[in-house]
Amino acid sequence: MTRDRRFFAPSAVATSFFVIVFCVISLSCPTQAQSGSFTVKVDALNNCVSMFQSANHNYTPATHHIGDGVYQVTVATDVHYHPGCCEVRKVAFYATTDEQPYGWFHIVSEGTPIYINVTGHGTDPNDIYAFFVDGDCGDNQGTATLTFIQVPALPPICSGKDCN
Repeated sequence: MTRDRRFFAPSAVATSFFVIVFCVISLSCPTQAQSGSFTVKVDALNNCVSMFQSANHNYTPATHHIGDGVYQVTVATDVHYHPGCCEVRKVAFYATTDEQPYGWFHIVSEGTPIYINVTGHGTDPNDIYAFFVDGDCGDNQGTATLTFIQVPALPPICSGKDCN
């Protein structure tokens, strides 16, 4: 009795199927390195640090993973600290980079981009935590959108009459 060995050999159709599935999965699952940019929504009520103790307010920062590199950060916001009053056109975020002592807490104002350098050194170095700060967060309304765009390098520092 002889066995037909063709039964155990992989067919060209099966091999092609697995190659196509692998390619589709690889292309449909983007990574941080592929996109280089992302947004973070920061809610004025739920992502707010209240300066006064409030039993009715639980603070949770908006968080996002960030890869190593240089980023331009901007914000667009429609936040009000009191209904119909007190527009807030800036948001804060925290990103640890131990060897950069001026780069832990950042404030981004609408219309004024900032640049950060994420190096991967420190406690939670590749995570950002975004938030608002208010005396009492309980009546805040609106959302800010932080946009992080990876750029090749920090822009040159400009000072004096050469700045335009």
